[in-house]
Amino acid sequence: MKTPRVFAALLAAVIGGLIAVAPANAELGDVPTPNVTGPIPADANSYPFLSTDKDLDHYGYVEEEFFIEGDGFTYDTSGSFETTATRNDEDGTYPFKTRIVVRRPASPADANGAVVAEWNNVTATQDIEWNWFGDPEFLMKNGYTFVGVTAQNTGVNSLLAFNPTRYAGLTVNGNGTVPTGPGLDSDALSYEVFSSALKAIRGGGTGVDPLGGINAQTVISSGESQSCGRLATHHNEINPIHEISDAYLLTVCTSSVREDRPEKVIRVLTETENRTMKSVEDYPDTSSIRHWEVAGASHLPRMAFDNINPLLTRDFAELTVTCEKFPLSLVQQPFTVNRATDALVKWVNSAEAPPIAPRGEYVDSSTLARDEFGIAKGGIRYPALTVPTAVNDGSNTAVPGGPIFSAFCGLLGSSTPLTQEQLSGLYTDFADYLAKYDAASDAMTPDGFILPEDVERLKESARQFAEIRPTAPVLSGKPENKGNFGLTWVGTEARIRRSSSSGQSPVGRIGLTPHRRWKAPPRTSKRSPRAPTATG
Repeated sequence: MKTPRVFAALLAAVIGGLIAVAPANAELGDVPTPNVTGPIPADANSYPFLSTDKDLDHYGYVEEEFFIEGDGFTYDTSGSFETTATRNDEDGTYPFKTRIVVRRPASPADANGAVVAEWNNVTATQDIEWNWFGDPEFLMKNGYTFVGVTAQNTGVNSLLAFNPTRYAGLTVNGNGTVPTGPGLDSDALSYEVFSSALKAIRGGGTGVDPLGGINAQTVISSGESQSCGRLATHHNEINPIHEISDAYLLTVCTSSVREDRPEKVIRVLTETENRTMKSVEDYPDTSSIRHWEVAGASHLPRMAFDNINPLLTRDFAELTVTCEKFPLSLVQQPFTVNRATDALVKWVNSAEAPPIAPRGEYVDSSTLARDEFGIAKGGIRYPALTVPTAVNDGSNTAVPGGPIFSAFCGLLGSSTPLTQEQLSGLYTDFADYLAKYDAASDAMTPDGFILPEDVERLKESARQFAEIRPTAPVLSGKPENKGNFGLTWVGTEARIRRSSSSGQSPVGRIGLTPHRRWKAPPRTSKRSPRAPTATG
C-alpha cells in the first residue's frame, strides 16, 4: 500500500505539467558582483587546463577562459537539507578570484539561449567538468552555451600546479583566511563563488561579457558526483536566498533534495549508486523533481572517459588502473543526461514535465534483481542490456597493490563479454543481432529518456563495436541459410576499437587472467605529470 507521501508525490508530478514556471527573475543584489577579465590569451605553451580537442570550428564554437573576482561571504550549511543556510555575516567577506571556461557559439544568433553551468569536480585531485565530457557534441550540435566553474580549493591548487604563471593569484579561500579545522568546511566560500559565476553569466558582472553577447535565458546548474553533492546543497540552502539558478542537473550523486522549491531538478543515477534501493519515499518524483536510474551503467561513463583520456594524458598524467573486471560499462547513459538537459529547458520555459522513470528492481533493499546473465533488472534500459553482448554493470574492485588510480575501480563498473554459447542462444547471426538492437533502440524513444538523435547514434554503436559471424548469404532459389553453425565473437578489445580519425583510443586489452590492466596511450605532450597538491 502506498504511503500518503507517495500519493502526494505522484499527484504533484501529474499536476506539475499544468503549472507554468518562468525562469528565475533573480534578485541579484545579495550575490557578489564579480569583475570579469579576459578572455585570457592562449597559445601552445599557455592554455586552459583540459582545453578541448574537439573541432570547435566544425560546430561554429569558441572556447574562452575568463577570470572572475570579488568578495563573498561564507555560509553555515550544517543544518538540515530542508532549511536555508545562514550567511556568516559576523565574519565579513573574503576575496576570491577564480576561472570560468566558456564554450559557446561564436555567433550569438546560433545560441539556443540555454546555459549549462557546471560546478567542476575535484575527486581526482584535478579541476574537471565531467558532465561536459559525457557528450560535448550534443551540447554543440544544439546551440548550448557551456560554462565550467572552478569553485573549490582542490581545483585551484591543481591549476596552480599545472601552470603557476597562467593561474597566479587564483584563490577561493580568501588567500588562506577562510577558517579551517575540525568541523569546518574549507570550501565554505565555494557557494558564493559559484553564485557569483552565475551572476556573471546572467550579465550582472562588471568588466567584459563572458558570453560574448549571448542572452542567458535559462541557466541550468550542473554537477557530477562530488560536485553534484555540493550543488545539491546549493539548491537546497543557497538558491532559496538568491534564486539565481533556474534548474539543476544532478548526476551520479544521491544527496537529498528538498521538495518545497520551484527550481526544476533532474537527478540521473547509474547502477553504481543504485546497488542499494532508492525508495520513492526518500527520492520522490514531484512537481519539480525527477529521479532517473539508468540500469547497468557505471559511475564514470565510458563515453566521458573516451573524451577526457587524451586531455588528462596531455595535461596531468597517464591513467593506469588494475581492476578485477575489465573496467567501464558500455551503457551510454550520457544520452539520458542529454535528454535531461533538453527536458529541463522545456520544463522551465513551458512547464512540459519530463516523464517519471521506472525504478530498479530489488530482491531486498540492498540487492538488485538480476537476470540469468547477471544483468540488473528495472530502471531505464538501454539495448546494451536488452540485446546484450556483454554483462554491463556498475561494480568493480581494485586489485591489491595496483597503481594509485586503481582506488577508483569501484566507480568504473565493468563490461564482461558473454560466452560463445550464450551468444549462440541469443542471435542467429550479425544481421539478427542488428535487427534486434535497432528495434530495442527505437523502443526507447516513446519512453522519453533518450532523444531521437541519440537513438541513431545508439544504432551506429552496434555496428561499430559488435562483430558476430557475418550474415549467411541467401542462396539463389533456396531459403536463406541459417543452419546450426557456431558464432565467431571478437571480444571486448574489438568492440572498443576506435579509428585514428575519431580521436578516441582503446583503454586496454583483454587477457586470459581475471585481472585487467587499463592504461592510457603514451603521452604526446612534453609536459611533466603534475603531482597532486591537495586531496579531493
